[in-house]
Amino acid sequence: LQFLGIDVDQDMTGLMDKVICLAAPYAPLDGINDAGVSCGIYMTYQGGEETVATSQDTDKPDFTSTTLLRLILDYADSVEEAVEIASSYDLHDSANTSYHYMVADATGKSAILEWTNDSAVDTTDNDGSQRTLKVVYNDQDSAIGEREAASNYQVVTNFVLQPGYYDGVPAENKKGADRYDRLYQELQATDGVVADEQAAMDILQAVGRRGWDNDDKNSCTV
Repeated sequence: LQFLGIDVDQDMTGLMDKVICLAAPYAPLDGINDAGVSCGIYMTYQGGEETVATSQDTDKPDFTSTTLLRLILDYADSVEEAVEIASSYDLHDSANTSYHYMVADATGKSAILEWTNDSAVDTTDNDGSQRTLKVVYNDQDSAIGEREAASNYQVVTNFVLQPGYYDGVPAENKKGADRYDRLYQELQATDGVVADEQAAMDILQAVGRRGWDNDDKNSCTV
């Protein structure tokens, strides 16, 4: 609800807050459905000096970033069905920023869905209309790096995984790379096996930005 502009510490007495609540199911940030398909959304901060939202312009029907997540949770029974849904629409990112997604299913398969510019001319990825969907599967990610190739699991934070995407770009533009490294460090220590719910929560707590001594202004990672 906070994402929709509602003060979560106050009772909802105003008419507008109540109307916005009716739209809340269409603005999920993560979830899992009855088929075991889970999906989450993550900011990617794509663009040059400022973030540029993905806004594809083809003859496909249009949807927003959170609507994509809603459709996956409502209709996908597998990762492949989620990818098919994502491929069938023009994506228009919400809130004037850019995102990528991770989706996983009950078989253990997962994929990261990213929209980036294919043009070698626009190395800053400033034209959101020219971005196309790239899918990185957990069993087909050797192009991403050695540790990704050696593991059968995936992790995701806030930076684009496509090889060469950050060539010539300052390291600070690669948001979340330090947490990404820490996640792999934690998982590699147990060969990718998470013992139980508490062990999973411990890993998430270890990479929560609130507890880190750094100058990242995005201190509200969840």
